Amino acid sequence: MGNKLKYFCDKKTHKAHGYKAKAEECRMCRLKEKCTEARSRIVYRSYYTEEYERLEQRMKTEEFKIAMKHRKTGPELLFAEAKKDHGFRKFMTRGLSSAQKNSFMIATVQNLKRLLKGNRKRKSMFGILSCVQKYFRSIID
Repeated sequence: MGNKLKYFCDKKTHKAHGYKAKAEECRMCRLKEKCTEARSRIVYRSYYTEEYERLEQRMKTEEFKIAMKHRKTGPELLFAEAKKDHGFRKFMTRGLSSAQKNSFMIATVQNLKRLLKGNRKRKSMFGILSCVQKYFRSIID
């Protein structure tokens, strides 16, 4: 390969360490044409490079692939539905408690949809709906 680059700065805006070769070393290097068109080579390496490399290794495991299959059909699907069908992208209220109430409402609606979709008796569904209605009245009041 070429010459070893020396540490020269922290680039906080890009969250990276900077490494640079001396201009004289670059001028004398036989790989300069392939490496850079500038006077010297500068490389920035993210603060999180080690974590990225560990993640890449983990992504190659069988456990990760199984987890991704589960995630596609489980939690991610619910968040996608909440965003698409129930306005979960943006709350029109202020404050954390109001946002939590909206989140609870959306989660309840999603759960009720799944309950109603199943083979349940109407009587039990009316009981569930009345309990939910009482619960939300207690939260709002």
